[in-house]
Amino acid sequence: MTRIAVALLALMAMAWTAGPGLSHGVSTHAGHSHHAPDPAERRDALVMLCRSGGLLAMESVSETQTNASFRTFGRVIPDPTQVLNVNAYLSGQVTQVLVRPQSAVRKGDVVAKLSSPDFLLTQKAYLALLNNEEQQAILKEEGRLPAYLSDARDNLVWWGMSAEEIDALIKNGKVVESISVRAPSDGIVTDVLVQPGQLVNAGDKTMQNFVVVGKALLRMIPSSAAPWIEAYIPADRAAAVRAGSPMLVEMPSGSPVALDIAEVRPDVEPTSLMARAVARLTGDAASAFAPGEMVQARIEVRRPPGVWVSREAVAGQGIEPIVFIEIRPGLFQRRHIEMAEAAGDYIRVSGVKPGERVVTSGKMVLEGAYRLQEKEPEASARCGA
Repeated sequence: MTRIAVALLALMAMAWTAGPGLSHGVSTHAGHSHHAPDPAERRDALVMLCRSGGLLAMESVSETQTNASFRTFGRVIPDPTQVLNVNAYLSGQVTQVLVRPQSAVRKGDVVAKLSSPDFLLTQKAYLALLNNEEQQAILKEEGRLPAYLSDARDNLVWWGMSAEEIDALIKNGKVVESISVRAPSDGIVTDVLVQPGQLVNAGDKTMQNFVVVGKALLRMIPSSAAPWIEAYIPADRAAAVRAGSPMLVEMPSGSPVALDIAEVRPDVEPTSLMARAVARLTGDAASAFAPGEMVQARIEVRRPPGVWVSREAVAGQGIEPIVFIEIRPGLFQRRHIEMAEAAGDYIRVSGVKPGERVVTSGKMVLEGAYRLQEKEPEASARCGA
């Protein structure tokens, strides 16, 4: 067969792969190429190929129970069970945001500042009470001065002032223009939810009606929380990945670390349209990665007992899957199969026997030869069949 003939066969096969409907209109009986046979009537066909020109590659089918693997990528995410909301318990306006995503903070660090007219009035009222000796004398005579001063100080604490800030207010007589929102623990900031100038409503917070809702200004993960790896899985391989499946992740140093998948999430990530598997980082690996960092990973999947063929051997996957089986050099059988499940680069099938040799490269050439001999049965005779 000349190179021109091989190219012609390849073009004919491309028409076959262009759409599922084309493969339905070919019968294995000569003279009925326009009739779509019922699946029950369809039979497998022999295909003669005089010269392959080195276009074909084959492998033997095995019946095995082993592990398969595939490479993918992922990213480092915070442990969703450990994420902390840093809340403001003061309704007002954001005046400053002092951190950004990936910022490292220590417990007590100021991460944002807010201002509120009510907060300023509360401080001024407290100072007015301290400077009003007449009112203090009346309260003292009534026996209510200690409790009154304690309640007024507690009101400032409810607004979020620290003991040091209250002491400075008493000593200097100067109101604090903005309240500081502080980190509740050591950790890493993951999300900043507000911007300077933005108004926040944290609920009603007064001595008379102490109802606090709180408003999240940012999110962070504490230093004690180990991050997770979220690996992306192609949709056609997700069914083979389960909790407990091993995952190898490449560390920044280049060495791999072995993890166990904790969960395969059922939803599809909207950007990549892929399923996701998560695994917890432990030990030295937990401190080697930063949230948001991209990683390379390899996921191992268990292949249950059965007959497995390479994905490359199956044509028309999900429509009318077929494989080409080598009967002898130059003679192949175009055989319909049924697919059960995928694991890595292999698919468990029925309709193929262990030890048979399937074509993994050059299927389009064989499909072109099949269609040519359906149209011209004498073509196979010219090959010496």
